Amino acid sequence: MHCSQAVFRSVFQYFFDEELSWEEIDKITKTIPGKGSWTMAVYIEIAKRGVEVINIEPFDYQRFSKEGIDYLKSSFSEETVNWYLEHSNLMNVQNLVPEFLTLVHHETRKATVEDIDRLLADGYIIGAEINSRVINKKPGFSLHYILIHQATTDGYIINDPGGGSAPALENRIVSKSEFMEALGKDGSNGEVTAMRMR
Repeated sequence: MHCSQAVFRSVFQYFFDEELSWEEIDKITKTIPGKGSWTMAVYIEIAKRGVEVINIEPFDYQRFSKEGIDYLKSSFSEETVNWYLEHSNLMNVQNLVPEFLTLVHHETRKATVEDIDRLLADGYIIGAEINSRVINKKPGFSLHYILIHQATTDGYIINDPGGGSAPALENRIVSKSEFMEALGKDGSNGEVTAMRMR
């Protein structure tokens, strides 16, 4: 449940040369023990500190802000809605949506390989929510957060914080086709968020 916090600790080191403790990053991400953390809070924080943030994902934050649970029920499977409600801090950060949409450039759609390649070429690093089971060649679903920092001809170089039985891997190479499958597979919201200093 701490993969995104591990990624964001490295993001703070990269942009601000700050080595945050787990307690400090948990406070910034508004972590609830035992639950997954939505990334809005941390993107608000780094945007306030001068990082340009571009978020691309199918989740409609405008509708969620206005409709709450009704939006979730009309847009996602019952299983996904239950997971969001029981295993994430989503409802606890709903009030952050207006500030998030003010500070972060958000596009409500799925990201493409072309988006990712262009953003990397323009000097961004990219946080992404994936199904780690795909890149680990295992069946099933496990929501995971990684950091992409470079593209190759047919792949991405990622920093993978690991988790469960999977080790942390720096500079892991994942093919673009495998990555895109993991990005939108089985309940993954497919968040892709690009970051660079203004």
